[in-house]
Amino acid sequence: MSRFERHESFERDLQRLRIKHAEEFNATKVKLENQVQEQQRKIEEMKAIYQLSQEKYEYNYKVLKKRDEENLLTIGVQKNRKIKLNDLLTNLKRKLEQKEKQFKSESIQAAEEYKRTLGNIQEIKRKAK
Repeated sequence: MSRFERHESFERDLQRLRIKHAEEFNATKVKLENQVQEQQRKIEEMKAIYQLSQEKYEYNYKVLKKRDEENLLTIGVQKNRKIKLNDLLTNLKRKLEQKEKQFKSESIQAAEEYKRTLGNIQEIKRKAK
């Protein structure tokens, strides 16, 4: 084979290799670009999920804060109610104690009057005989 033919053969082989490598390069480039796009899509999806979660947590925080404020008001109302009910209970116990003393005193007086009256009746019966 002549030098010229060998040179042309090398040129053809070199051209084929350049084309093959260019095709492989382009295929790899397209594949990597697709992977980059897929990763960017996933990042955007994760950002959207994060944003939604963030908004949900902020809403839940606001709801819990409002409930906490309402609970504090309810606790204040319940404390005031408890104080009033304790005062009422104390007053009712005092009145009950006074009534029990009064009834005991009246009971003793009634018993003494009954004894006196019974003694008077017996005295009258004895005098009547």
